[in-house]
Formats: sequence, structure tokens, C-alpha cells
Amino acid sequence: MNQAAIQVTDMVGRKIRSISINNRGNGKLLLNTAQLNTGTYFYSLLIEGQVLDTRKMIFEQVAAIHFENLMVPYK
Repeated sequence: MNQAAIQVTDMVGRKIRSISINNRGNGKLLLNTAQLNTGTYFYSLLIEGQVLDTRKMIFEQVAAIHFENLMVPYK
């Protein structure tokens, strides 16, 4: 099987992350964005070290608010 990976880079081409792909065909890939800043990134599909395709990804951090046991009286 050919070696395949997804490589994520920032706007200036610095490699942020590389994720190996072990299965063939269509699939899903989960990218942990906890350490990414809001901005534009690129992700490339590499086969045997050669870039097959590159796409743009715009990432925006969203703050999540968790409300627990919130009581709102009716008026």
C-alpha cells in the first residue's frame, strides 16, 4: 500500500500537523483544533511524499458556554 498522509500548513507554509492515513477509499479524518489559532490553513493530501491535492480551510474558534441547572422563572 502507498504511504498517504494529510499535512496541515499555515499561511506561510509552516507545517502544523501531519496525520498518517492507513485506510484506502473514502473516509473521515478528525483534526484536533485545540491548539489552532483562528485563521486560514491549508491541508494537502500526500501520496508517497508527493502532494496530490491542496485545499483551504478557514478555522474560527468558537467559545462554548455550558449552562447547567439553569432555572428561569416564567413571568
